[in-house]
Amino acid sequence: MYIVGTSGHIDHGKTSLIRALTGIDCDRLPEEKAREMTIDIGFAQIDYPKFGTVSIIDVPGHERFIRNMVAGAWGIDLAILVVAVDDGWMPQTEDHFRVLSLLGVERMVVALNKIDMADAEMIGFVGAEVEEKLAGTRYAGSDVVRVSSRTLEGIADLKEIILRNLRKLPKAANAERPYLYVDRVFASKGYGTVVTGTLRNGAFRENDELTLLPERRMVRVKKIESHHHGMQEGVPSQRTALNISGASVEELGRGHILVRHNFFTESGDVLARIEILEKRRAIKNNMGIEVLIGTTTIKGKLILLEEVPEDARVFSGRIRFDGPWFFYPGQPFILTNPGGFRIVGGGTVVLAGSADRKRIRALLPELGGCTREDVAHFIIAAGGFIKRADFLKMFPDSEKHVAALADTLVASKRILALGDLFVHAAFAE
Repeated sequence: MYIVGTSGHIDHGKTSLIRALTGIDCDRLPEEKAREMTIDIGFAQIDYPKFGTVSIIDVPGHERFIRNMVAGAWGIDLAILVVAVDDGWMPQTEDHFRVLSLLGVERMVVALNKIDMADAEMIGFVGAEVEEKLAGTRYAGSDVVRVSSRTLEGIADLKEIILRNLRKLPKAANAERPYLYVDRVFASKGYGTVVTGTLRNGAFRENDELTLLPERRMVRVKKIESHHHGMQEGVPSQRTALNISGASVEELGRGHILVRHNFFTESGDVLARIEILEKRRAIKNNMGIEVLIGTTTIKGKLILLEEVPEDARVFSGRIRFDGPWFFYPGQPFILTNPGGFRIVGGGTVVLAGSADRKRIRALLPELGGCTREDVAHFIIAAGGFIKRADFLKMFPDSEKHVAALADTLVASKRILALGDLFVHAAFAE
């Protein structure tokens, strides 16, 4: 199925819009009720006849909770960017818009909310502002819908436009390498430990043996639910609750990973292609940062590997973490300042683990972009060679897909297939 997520500035009506669409109040915490402000991610769903159940994730808008916002946004397929017409495009609107783009969220719908609180001129002005912000980005031409979550004007239209955009998305991938980033953990009376998250890349089934990271412990799936409905297997791109044995509630937390066939690489540093949002002078070698990846946050330092011109927005860098974590090639992430209150930029993991630094620096001009082909070629080039079996296991894609990727690199003569090895063409000379 698909995951829809809200985004936008605080008090622009994200939670009330979901309530208008679904009848579900996503603010579940007492503090959220008392302060009338979303603090953590919340969940709802829309049932579309002849299409199915679509999961919805609500995220906080306040800058203090950007970590929670990214934890909710990392796995969505369609974003609803909520902009209140009595306020316009605000700082957290911009931050959330940047996060969605950096994470590679496929499609977007803009909801111009609170049209009952503005006149036609103001609504038109904010609509034009939104169109200008979208122009020249991957979301140019996105549907813009005028709504009021209070009077329900435009809500039926929005619901249909969401469905229309979902129909344009590719089918959720089933590479038979499923994984789930945990975003909630709780104890269920009579059942024990329950974790929830967005299931990606395949299906989990009852009685599956899974690997829990970072502990590398085996756990077993006892029961599966999605939106309180039991099922024998969870499907890709679906909010999923897993009742598991083998780990207690106290041993689990947001950011843990459940995976059936482990393709993650444990490492204390990664080479990444980084896109910054600030001016170049704000980026310094060895500066402290936080990396928001999946549903976890990791502290580290950014190490520049090349001279970065003042006007550059994209460059290669190494991130050295305070401790090891788990990564895969092509994995997107968000960079913030220490404390997580300001978004610095984002990026893509290229290579996790140790590699010859001198060789890495020499190869940086070959990296080019961050397509799967670019990343795969660079991984082989960085080591000079790699065992075919190891290469096929290090991506979240299916083995068949990765083998086809290798065939493309061989056909382009960028790498050679020699026995059970893939060898960088220059290394073989």
